[in-house]
Amino acid sequence: TQFLLTGMEKEEEEEKHLQEILTAQILGLQKHHEDLTIPTPEFHAVEDHSELYRSSFRKPGQYIHAQPFFHEDYPAYDIDEEDARFLNDEIRGRWKLHLSETAFEDVITQLELNSGSTAVSLEEAKMLLKEDDDIILLVYEYWLTKKL
Repeated sequence: TQFLLTGMEKEEEEEKHLQEILTAQILGLQKHHEDLTIPTPEFHAVEDHSELYRSSFRKPGQYIHAQPFFHEDYPAYDIDEEDARFLNDEIRGRWKLHLSETAFEDVITQLELNSGSTAVSLEEAKMLLKEDDDIILLVYEYWLTKKL
């Protein structure tokens, strides 16, 4: 087969109608040239666009809305210094319980996400969370005190 540079992408060069036209040119079938066209959608010009668009249209402030990178394996809450002290001194130190920083962040995230204008109750927190009841109670009381 003969290779012909068209300046098009490979997928475009493989289009059926284009291949028929290129083949006709290579083989010298000029008499059928007018029959070979690439179909395009029909269109018509519109003079008055007000019929097509609402008059209340306002140009948006931005067209592209980028979402920050968020991985669902990581909690939305970020532990701060006060939280780290509570985690180390109270939960790990005083109560000798095992809770990672990420698990602590996840507990706080779940409490925040499931609270609307009022905080979730301790009973609701126990149903939401997958930690031991002792950890839930300690973190819940800490969160509630910090929240208020």
